[in-house]
Amino acid sequence: MSAYLDGELAAGRRARLERHVRDCDDCRRLLAGLRAVLAALHRLAALGTSADASRIAASVRVRMDAPPAP
Repeated sequence: MSAYLDGELAAGRRARLERHVRDCDDCRRLLAGLRAVLAALHRLAALGTSADASRIAASVRVRMDAPPAP
């Protein structure tokens, strides 16, 4: 699924995974969770390079306690 999210799958494999995810609740939930993690990591990157480790850790803790996005 990481290769899928990174856009690294060939068209045939991508289509096959998408068909599977449509029919598999577990994989659909897993993919949604991976997307949420990636989105959270991208938001962390928006803090900039001057952010120190304690600010990043605090940000992660706050986001982990927040309700999941719809």
